[in-house]
Amino acid sequence: MTATPPNVILPAKEEWGEIDLNDIQDIVTPTIFLENIFEESFVKYLRNLSKASGTPVDYIVLNLLVMSSVIIGNKRTIYVRNGWTDEPVHLWGALVGNPSAKKTASMNIMQKAIKKLTAARTLEYRTQKRAYDIAIKQYKANKLDYEPQKPVLRQLIVNDTTVEALHRVINQENPECLCVFRDELTGLIGALSKYNNGDRSFFLEGYNGNPYIINRAKFDEPIIIPKLSISVLGTIQPEKLEAIFNEADDGFLSRFLFSFPEAELSEEIRINVEEKRLGDIFEKLDRLSLSEENICLSEDAKRVFNQWHKENEIEIQRYVSGILQSSYGKMGGQAARLACVLEHIFWALSEEKEPPKSISRDTMLKAIVLIEDYFKPMINKVLSKCTHSSKDNTFLSFVRYLADNKVQKFNVRTLKRKSDFPIFDKYEEERFLSNLTKMNLIRQVNAGKPGRNSKDYIVNPKLMEMKL
Repeated sequence: MTATPPNVILPAKEEWGEIDLNDIQDIVTPTIFLENIFEESFVKYLRNLSKASGTPVDYIVLNLLVMSSVIIGNKRTIYVRNGWTDEPVHLWGALVGNPSAKKTASMNIMQKAIKKLTAARTLEYRTQKRAYDIAIKQYKANKLDYEPQKPVLRQLIVNDTTVEALHRVINQENPECLCVFRDELTGLIGALSKYNNGDRSFFLEGYNGNPYIINRAKFDEPIIIPKLSISVLGTIQPEKLEAIFNEADDGFLSRFLFSFPEAELSEEIRINVEEKRLGDIFEKLDRLSLSEENICLSEDAKRVFNQWHKENEIEIQRYVSGILQSSYGKMGGQAARLACVLEHIFWALSEEKEPPKSISRDTMLKAIVLIEDYFKPMINKVLSKCTHSSKDNTFLSFVRYLADNKVQKFNVRTLKRKSDFPIFDKYEEERFLSNLTKMNLIRQVNAGKPGRNSKDYIVNPKLMEMKL
């Protein structure tokens, strides 16, 4: 490294203490503890599916949560508490990973799992369409007293579409949630850039589940969507996320739940694992009544949620800023949505015929555990690995810079000239370097000796062995 100060003797690795992982845990990949969420047999099934496909179980679970939320869609809204009475259910999910991380493999699993449901909806539509074609001919021949209603295909996902086309798919006659299912999210997000605010706002409102009215000169009448519900699910590579995160934050990315696990190796297992069990969940969820129903939190669940939500708001106001603040701010609603989705998945896995009428305390706790132990650490990991210049992650980014470039020693002034040192304020610089020193990551050369303080530092070689 050109930043290396000359004539500095590096101490042996044994002379260093251990790096304090507790202070840099945000850049260590969080683990999704399935045993804390699902019953034992389903956990075993998910892990076998992961092993057989070589795709991390994290991807499979996020796919399952998002796709279940889409199928539930507008059939349910969540009565969280007084004053917060119509939270929608649908979620957004982004699978982050390098090209070899098997992101697409997890999405293929979901496509196979919903194949039977999609085919059933298509068959239902074609049957209704044939009956409609006969009836409309009779109506036009004055053999029918009423005009028959044209059937609408209950689309579950779209892969490649324009917002203009979505206007016609999601209308008052097809009020269900629709998932924009993209193998690569970069194209979608690029199309919804800041230069196309109308389309971007369409998706932002689609997350909120609000009414939406479209007026176009070429349409005789406005398109009125009573409840615009759009989910987004797809994959993206970390280096492509960096440029997107560096754009002005309008809350678009903070609507996503991220999964960025370590890569997995596939292995042959003794039993044949199929997607049918996931498909059975989706089919049972699809049998929910099409009429919208409110599902509320039980009193115990509400107490748990209110306490956690208060603590989350304190964390937002005092301890985070920028993109993290925006992301954490969405997690109150996401916790309620996750709880509702989990409650219905548990029902779909059971023998119960009647769907849940409320969200239990146990399910609410599981949703909060997912937020606190997985999705919060995961957005921190995504930011630290995708935004080295992010103000939210200055400290984490610099630690990663040292590790990625295998820096053994550096001079602060030299790094500043190269714009590789993130702090320029003198007071903040001293505090920044002091924190790194306390964590046993760096040592100042000639520290404590008479004369002007050195700007030369050596780096703990154990940092190069860590998996960040």
